[in-house]
Amino acid sequence: MSVRRRAGLLLGVVALGSACRFEKRPDLAAQQPAAGTQYSASTPSGGPLEDTVRATLAAVSDAFRVGDVTRVAQLTTRDAVLIDQEDEVRWTRADAAAQLPRPLLGGTDGLGWTLAGSTFSMLSPDAALLSLDFQASVAGENVPWTAVESWVVARTEVGWRLRYLHRSRGLGRSEARP
Repeated sequence: MSVRRRAGLLLGVVALGSACRFEKRPDLAAQQPAAGTQYSASTPSGGPLEDTVRATLAAVSDAFRVGDVTRVAQLTTRDAVLIDQEDEVRWTRADAAAQLPRPLLGGTDGLGWTLAGSTFSMLSPDAALLSLDFQASVAGENVPWTAVESWVVARTEVGWRLRYLHRSRGLGRSEARP
């Protein structure tokens, strides 16, 4: 091979190499929260995906607060089941006239509930689980009661919709509420 031809080939390789920036592409999986990521009330969100899930749950909670059955039906899947174990509430769209779960935060049970932490996990590309842990207080003093909410949401053509809610509180039937 002639010197000229080698120089031309070398120049071509250098030109192609300089056109390629070898930039690191963003790792989309790294932008999603890891399964079981722990959050507290002061932890920033895990990203846009988690924010959209949490926005849906906030909208459902607002509908609970005002008792808007129509809005709850719009924000749930057709097969949604919402359970509040302590209040013995089981709501489905088929029985939309049933009592809705009442909101825990700002609820009327005489306890002040504060978010102690939460866990966000993707169950699949189209389903997510958000688990919320709450601590109860009376007159600003923590009491030994806790609550756990498990929310499962499904991605639909119109956005995230609630498929399942289960809430249980650490108040036994034999214990009197304050």
